[in-house]
Amino acid sequence: MWRTIILAAVGLAAIAYIYTVLRARKLGFIKRTAEDHRLLAWLLAIAVPGLFVFPFLAVSVFAAVTSLLHLFFVWLICDLAALIVLAVRRAKREKYLAGYVAMIITAVILVLAWNNAHDVRRTYYSIQTESDSRETREVYEPFRAVLIADSHIGVTLDGEAFAREMERVQTEEPDAVFICGDFVDDGTTKEDMLAACEALGRLKTTDGVFYVYGNHDNGYYRTRNFSAQELRQALTENGVVILEDEAAELTCGAVVIGRRDKSIGDRMSAKDLVDRFCKGRYV
Repeated sequence: MWRTIILAAVGLAAIAYIYTVLRARKLGFIKRTAEDHRLLAWLLAIAVPGLFVFPFLAVSVFAAVTSLLHLFFVWLICDLAALIVLAVRRAKREKYLAGYVAMIITAVILVLAWNNAHDVRRTYYSIQTESDSRETREVYEPFRAVLIADSHIGVTLDGEAFAREMERVQTEEPDAVFICGDFVDDGTTKEDMLAACEALGRLKTTDGVFYVYGNHDNGYYRTRNFSAQELRQALTENGVVILEDEAAELTCGAVVIGRRDKSIGDRMSAKDLVDRFCKGRYV
């Protein structure tokens, strides 16, 4: 399945690049350049989508392709909108403005997306369960849990930046920390992975740090410089509890169940896990 998706993405990216180059060729300053320097005009047209692709290659090929596809679809929409406007007004195109508008809109989208990917925000939830009877509250103190998911170390935050975020987490004085998948990515370096695992190991909690695998944690393409086993070893050496179709009891009286990720292999159903570990208790 993933091979098909990758091939489709490569094909679409090729179409996107050809389309944006051909449309960039119609931009005013490139058309004027073509009057005296035809080859230079084509080079400028080729460079236009490159401005949106090459900066993201420093992050990953996936990020570069994503940027190109954003430019392609926005440009396509702008071209269609321009055609509709001209048809309604029954006018002829005097200047090709759709391309400029498409580039500006795409640039704004990518800047906002980059900011959102690196802007770590705290969202607070207060949960009360049906078991919060007067008797229960007298036995158990409020339980503070921190949940982190999809950190994709290296794509968003590097190891040092992640460690700084864990210092922020520590100020919350959590009873438990849950890492819910896609902790690392295919482009994560071993150095960043180790630094992030060590940051988890420095957390001081009542119940510990719990981890479940996401589909990126084992790696799709096996191109990074550490193995899935090295990731597992780094986590366990730093005191992180890995739950794969397993459960752990918390001091608040609840049971936390970690399910094996589908990408790893056979796993129990959610119902079977609850039936096995819950036994009528809050999960």
